[in-house]
Amino acid sequence: MHSEPADRYLCSKLVSIQLPAAGGAERVIDGNLEEISPCGAYLNVEEPIHTQLSMRFSCSDNQGQHEFAGVVTGSSRDPDTGYYIEMQFHPGTTWSPAAFHPNHMIRASAVLGLAPAEAAPPAVGCDRGVCPKEVLSELLEPQTPLSGRVRAAARKVASLCGAMSDKEAAGCFSTLFGAGPECRLFAEFKESYTQGRKRDSRPHHRTLRTQFKGMMQLANAIAPEVVRSKGCAESRSTFTSIRLSGK
Repeated sequence: MHSEPADRYLCSKLVSIQLPAAGGAERVIDGNLEEISPCGAYLNVEEPIHTQLSMRFSCSDNQGQHEFAGVVTGSSRDPDTGYYIEMQFHPGTTWSPAAFHPNHMIRASAVLGLAPAEAAPPAVGCDRGVCPKEVLSELLEPQTPLSGRVRAAARKVASLCGAMSDKEAAGCFSTLFGAGPECRLFAEFKESYTQGRKRDSRPHHRTLRTQFKGMMQLANAIAPEVVRSKGCAESRSTFTSIRLSGK
């Protein structure tokens, strides 16, 4: 099964990855879903996962729990951002936006310039209103490891969204990353948010230019020639290609 760029989506979603361990048990690690298509996915993790290894990852949204099983077909390391895992889904495992909609999905074709009108993430919001685009751009920053993205997003929230209670901060984290306060990264989010509030309590006035600056940097960072590669088995992830090429 092949996936054209129009079928691939960049995204940001915390997931639990189940790996085989000694004695037939399973070992669980955290990861971030970076890209998904009908036949496979790309994930960012903090430790190596060998090719040809069978694995599963699971996550939840407002429709319930979702699980995807497959085999690792590629594994690369970036010294700054960790390991990028290419996963091919097993026969019988597939994905569609209607079945599972990860956080902040953007069509790969939009970021590659084939559908510019879709280049910005759809509006994300909470009781306070629509989430600033500067915050969303931090979630999809291709040159930053996951923990760095969590901290950067928290600092933007501190600057642009004002004071929050602990409950509101937990809700904000859940909206942005699709995980609850029990996630180990929430502590980093909350600490960076608190530090950001202490450093800068001045009001910020956002212009249209600053709102889209992050997304334009992301779009400009991606090489157009990536669009010529086709298929889950034939091509690397759009994000992975850029991260590892150093462009």
